[in-house]
Amino acid sequence: MPNVLEGAADQGELKEMMSLEDEQAELAKFARNLAPGDLSNGGMVGGVQIIPQTADGRVPRGREARLNPQGGRPSARRAWMHDGTETLLPLAYEPSGKHHDGAMHYLRKRRCLCCNTGGFFGQQCPNCVKSGCANCRGSTDSSKIIRSFYLKKEDVPFPREFHGKIDCFLEGCPRRGALGFITRSDMMVHARGIHRMEYQAHLDSLSLDRNVELDSMRQQINELLARQVQPPAIAVAAEAPPPRRSHRTKSKAARESN
Repeated sequence: MPNVLEGAADQGELKEMMSLEDEQAELAKFARNLAPGDLSNGGMVGGVQIIPQTADGRVPRGREARLNPQGGRPSARRAWMHDGTETLLPLAYEPSGKHHDGAMHYLRKRRCLCCNTGGFFGQQCPNCVKSGCANCRGSTDSSKIIRSFYLKKEDVPFPREFHGKIDCFLEGCPRRGALGFITRSDMMVHARGIHRMEYQAHLDSLSLDRNVELDSMRQQINELLARQVQPPAIAVAAEAPPPRRSHRTKSKAARESN
């Protein structure tokens, strides 16, 4: 049976009760965070502070961790795929946490140029071996097998151009100039994902300008049609009266007739 405090406690010894706002603030510190972000260099998860392990496998504690914050050990290695796409390869550490494998598990992977199958080990593509591919003779042509990842961008065998001359519609976006897009559809996908509200306002502005231009063209066409429907005005000259003969001309004509 637990020890029970006998007698009434002094009111002065009781702590002041927390308000509802203070209680919610304290509970928020320990709320479950489903997306804590990158914790490679430490951070806060709920009410817990994460201190990263240093490169020599030691975890700083107490005053040292507060006064000399250090970055955590690397957890990934930068590499490039066969087409020049940049990626990160995870590093696997030994139990002591001092040495890693250099991402060799991923660097040993190969890719087949015949069927575009990647991620296998060895010098033969299992897909081509199973299907008896005639192009590479059952994956016996070693020139069809390349590495899946490269540590230097210059070693990439089939680099692909990722930037073009099409600028983003937003002037403040860094995807302009040398970092532009190859196709307009790529720019539209980027704009709808990154600049959703700005791109919608841009489309509304273009639609309004297009409507104004169509109204102007429609008015000009109506004026031209109206001019063609009206018959052209033909100027009719008045018939001139016959010339009047003088008295002398009539007498001369009468004598000649006699």
